[in-house]
Amino acid sequence: MSEESKIPPYFYFNTKYCDWFQMLNNEQAGAVIKYICSYVKQAELPTIEDQAAAMLIEFIKTDIDHSFRKYHAQCENGKKGGAPKGNKNAAKKKATEEPPINELFGDIAYVIMDIIFFEAQKENFAILDYLNKSQIATIAACCNILNIDDLSYFCDATMKECIINTSAQQVCKVVKEISKCNFEGDGTFEKAFAENKQAADQILKMPLDEIRHFCDKWFLISQNGADIPETTIRENYNFSEDEIRQIITLRKQQNNPKTTQNNQI
Repeated sequence: MSEESKIPPYFYFNTKYCDWFQMLNNEQAGAVIKYICSYVKQAELPTIEDQAAAMLIEFIKTDIDHSFRKYHAQCENGKKGGAPKGNKNAAKKKATEEPPINELFGDIAYVIMDIIFFEAQKENFAILDYLNKSQIATIAACCNILNIDDLSYFCDATMKECIINTSAQQVCKVVKEISKCNFEGDGTFEKAFAENKQAADQILKMPLDEIRHFCDKWFLISQNGADIPETTIRENYNFSEDEIRQIITLRKQQNNPKTTQNNQI
């Protein structure tokens, strides 16, 4: 079975679906659920004739497809990045030499690898030839603030086309302006941007392989990756034994609210 055909062990029911389901009757809602179950299991799909149910299915399928692509990309990155098994050099680093594994740093690392470098690689786009690290940090910060995982949100073209047809400076300006207009978080946009930009700047001080390695660690202790079994981690991720024990320990600490979490790795 190829990596792309592997079925992830879970997918998330987004809260936005609740309002949509409320507009359906029980028969329509049941048809949607049965269809989605067949879809994620890659089984034969039932025929949906009801237009409202079919419309909701298309919305959910789009989210599932994106979620599964991120899952497979993360598994693939896990095979490529990090120190070789048995390599103790990474484990010997002091905890303070790496940014803390928390939501902000982890999300920023994932944005940098998945949205920026992974998408640029698919476009055969040498992004570092066009953007400096501060500009990459600006785009990553804005994506994270708006929870955007597709740069086409900011322009009607690919990232490569936007940067080549205008300039990196102009793209960063537009991205920041759009983010400020659509900001709905707590506090001010300026404060949120400064915090996210600072986190991105710190992450980008590391080489790309180390960012990927850091991102893999965060993913495996986060909500999205916490269900991946230890055997899968050993088979698909290049971590040392010390790092694997560290990841398992952090998972246990997160699941135990009485434990004081050591947020360094």
